[in-house]
Amino acid sequence: MRQKIEKLLKKFTWVDWLLVGLLGAGLIYLSLFSLALWQRPKQSVEYLAAGDGSDQNGNNVEVWVDISGAVVSPGVYQLVNGDRIKDALVAAGGLTGLADRDFVATTINLAARVKDGDKIYIPAAGGEVAGAATGRVNLNKATTNELMSLDGIGTARAQAIIDSRPYAAVADLVAKKVISQAIFEKIKDKIAVY
Repeated sequence: MRQKIEKLLKKFTWVDWLLVGLLGAGLIYLSLFSLALWQRPKQSVEYLAAGDGSDQNGNNVEVWVDISGAVVSPGVYQLVNGDRIKDALVAAGGLTGLADRDFVATTINLAARVKDGDKIYIPAAGGEVAGAATGRVNLNKATTNELMSLDGIGTARAQAIIDSRPYAAVADLVAKKVISQAIFEKIKDKIAVY
């Protein structure tokens, strides 16, 4: 048996050895790739059926936040009630090199608590901001005249909106007591924060 193997090996040319080497390298690569896939955490929603995300007192202990734009891993993330916007950005892998850091520094309050269902968008520097082309008034950048084009917003309220900047969400208008809930209901589909 050993002699047969030795005869077979002597017949191999350098091309045959190259093919054997490539085949061996391919098998090793596939094995490592399969192992990496097997060890990667599986994304599953089975745990949602185990509970409703509340503690024994009925308080919501989990919140879901949608993070998109110039972050390393955009997506929807589960956080703990009381987490801050900075925690949400960390969950998304942080800002990319393309992120508009001036926008983040001047507009987004990283210390603000996230709420269930929040949307956080980080624009790219020099890029078009998502939502900017929707025709909605940007609470963080709008002029007095743009704000006054909204129902129920006059000169005084427009100035109050400007003075209370920045806003992390449109609902901050009510939370900061800049406008009433009734006025907010009239304009909520015409405003945005980006």
